[in-house]
Amino acid sequence: MGKNQFKKIIFITCIIIFLYIVGIVIVGILCKDMESVCYFSQIYSALFVVCGVVIAMMQYIITSNEQTNTRKRELELREKEMLEIEKDRIQNAINYIEDHITEELDYGQIASVSFSSPFHFQRVFSILCGFTLGEYIRNRRLTLAGAELANTQAKVIDVACKFGYDSPESFTKAFQKFHGITPSQARGNGAVLKSFSRLSIKVTLEG
Repeated sequence: MGKNQFKKIIFITCIIIFLYIVGIVIVGILCKDMESVCYFSQIYSALFVVCGVVIAMMQYIITSNEQTNTRKRELELREKEMLEIEKDRIQNAINYIEDHITEELDYGQIASVSFSSPFHFQRVFSILCGFTLGEYIRNRRLTLAGAELANTQAKVIDVACKFGYDSPESFTKAFQKFHGITPSQARGNGAVLKSFSRLSIKVTLEG
């Protein structure tokens, strides 16, 4: 219990005692005989006890709500801090992927950049990004491969090898599934290529 809450309880208690004393005095003044004084005092005391109980319950409910709200704010703040940490770690991993996009990428190595286990990293990555780590790597490679084919005279087989495909056939199949056209068609004027941008992680909490 905080100091402010304790002061409130003391203040309310003093008011209750003061009103009780005033009420008893008023009953004594208004009643002419001792029997009437005792009768009305008992009624007044019972009503006052009921009012005191109601006030105490209201104070308890208010205090409980304040404590619940405080705990909720603390949990939200802690969650935000944890998400910020996870966001930075995921972003470091994404930067690593982009720097080594044409190399063989090991999930364990990527996870180590974010100081996580492979299982934990892939799970958090999917939750924050909405797709798997493998999908991100594949889509980024196909995006870059499409741009290279459209803007350079590089051979299809060379581009396929550069972005991790074992054969032109497997590259062509993946390329056509992603872009909707073949690698050869990507060289033509007016060819429309699909683009999958580099990720930049941002975390927004709403409540």
